[in-house]
Amino acid sequence: MLFRSDVAFRLEGGAADFATAMQAEMLKSITGPSLDPKQTTGAVQMDIKLNFVQKPDLKPQEINVSAEGLFQNLHIDHAFGREPLDNGTVRLKVNGQGLVINGEGLLGSAASQFELRQAKDSAVQDATVSMIIDDVVRDKKQMRTQNLLNGPVTLTLKLSGIGSQKVKGTGDLDLQKASVNGLIPGWTRPVGKPGKATFTFS
Repeated sequence: MLFRSDVAFRLEGGAADFATAMQAEMLKSITGPSLDPKQTTGAVQMDIKLNFVQKPDLKPQEINVSAEGLFQNLHIDHAFGREPLDNGTVRLKVNGQGLVINGEGLLGSAASQFELRQAKDSAVQDATVSMIIDDVVRDKKQMRTQNLLNGPVTLTLKLSGIGSQKVKGTGDLDLQKASVNGLIPGWTRPVGKPGKATFTFS
């Protein structure tokens, strides 16, 4: 007769140590996109539950894993393309439906909110990212928009197929809190006037 076991434990400590532990085969499903211990700092608290049938030839994929945790003061060198995440507060949940990661922090120096979802047994993720790109961020990125574009612009990206070769997405730029004076020849608009631009990419 085979018996089913439940194991529950908590991980607390450094995010780099957590990233190292998640390289174990049976725990890889917890973080979805892999974390490089050498590029990750911060603190984590994670509650993990394992459910499996006791048998000599147990395989990692036969272990049901669920987890719920919180990262604080999280830094990842390359969190969004080449852009780093700093001062991140990130919540993570794994269950029978899949993986959900959401949080806020500085992505490429821009105040951001984000959510990533990955269905169970899927290798790709969908994500929504909202970033406030203000004058300070544009200066750091050497965008050279001084006097042409002033004030914060909110950029919202919705991406699908992350992790595959066919990433698709839409983007929205909200200009209501910004003023424009010749960013495109002849285009001017005051602060407070509703204005949006939408684009798609693949």
